[in-house]
Amino acid sequence: MRIGLLSFELTANGGEQRQLLRLADELQAREHQVSVYAYRYNPAACYPALTSRLDIRCVERLSADRLAYRSTTLGALATALKRYSIESRKLARLVAAVDVLNPHGRPAHRAAVLSKHTTGAPIVWTCNDIVSWEKPGHRARLPAALQSFASRVMLPLERRIVQQIDRVAVLDKGSQEILYQTYGRPTRLVRTGLDTRALQESRAGRQRIRRRYGIADCTYLVLWLGILEPFRRLEDLLEALRHQHKPETPMHVLIVGRQDAAPGYARQLMQFVTEHRLEPLVRFVPGSIPDVELADYYSASDVFVFPNDHQAWGLAPLEALACQRPVIVSRGSGVHEVLTDGETALLVPPRDPPAIARALRTLMENPALAKRIGNLGRQFVTHQFSWNKYAANMLELFGETCEGARRGRALEQEALA
Repeated sequence: MRIGLLSFELTANGGEQRQLLRLADELQAREHQVSVYAYRYNPAACYPALTSRLDIRCVERLSADRLAYRSTTLGALATALKRYSIESRKLARLVAAVDVLNPHGRPAHRAAVLSKHTTGAPIVWTCNDIVSWEKPGHRARLPAALQSFASRVMLPLERRIVQQIDRVAVLDKGSQEILYQTYGRPTRLVRTGLDTRALQESRAGRQRIRRRYGIADCTYLVLWLGILEPFRRLEDLLEALRHQHKPETPMHVLIVGRQDAAPGYARQLMQFVTEHRLEPLVRFVPGSIPDVELADYYSASDVFVFPNDHQAWGLAPLEALACQRPVIVSRGSGVHEVLTDGETALLVPPRDPPAIARALRTLMENPALAKRIGNLGRQFVTHQFSWNKYAANMLELFGETCEGARRGRALEQEALA
């Protein structure tokens, strides 16, 4: 099968990029002909070990270490309009003859629709997140009046796009419900993968990371890892730290991840730390960390906290569980659907710092519970998640979509005969 995977930005080590590239790698290993199409591609900054063995075609190849994001209101709006109007067309023109198109995210789905007009290939859209015009207030970054105007403009455009898409895959049940309510389209739930062979507890890695940042063995280390953006709700973790910390209990919070996506938000977090005199307890580690060090960071921690809200999935808690670390996860993230409170996680309400503080205290005072969650979590993710399983499920959906498209063309020809 000839498969075209579309992404708009292959410029950083992010969850969506990892999902698409690992899918491409698995499909290629099964001897399918796979091409990855991206508008922007930075080979040095986006999983270089993985992308080096894939056929990646791009409109714009970047050599800088990081892509500059527009953080102003007008800049973000102008960037979105440019992506939907001009850049999507340029990306669509790259796509060669394929049997099926699989765009990940937006506006890669619009580029796929434009490509469908020329290639005739059916589309399976992997919708990784909900946006504000589908769920009011969801990740809204604009002033209310401007957000309302943008939603009125975007929703009709999105409806036209989604109507031309053959199948839709989502990661969580919440997204299924919202997309059905918005577009009247049923979707397929396809959970993403995980590499549990690479992600395992490492005692040597634990010591390396703790030595690197001067964190003593007796210090209780809380970890967060990802891309700093407002919906990550890291202020809830910091507020919980204010309530939970006791001088007689050594504790440290390590916040690891890129800050260029929302530099204003990163500054707000640092200002909070300064105002509340939390500098001795909190360290920010900017930038993406290499895949080879992921297990080391998770292993170095005593607990992984995921306060994210308005997020369709969340791969990091599953990675932490793969390394046998207990996790505290907000019910505002889609990944909580697959976790069991008290067994594979401690689940807390979204935007609730006192609940996070109570969960931290529970794990600190009950090391047996923390160990049990880590062990059960490792067993759970090992049995439930793999990139091989994800690729098999996506291939099944591709096959159904191509067969449906063939039947549709046959019926059209019969009607014209």
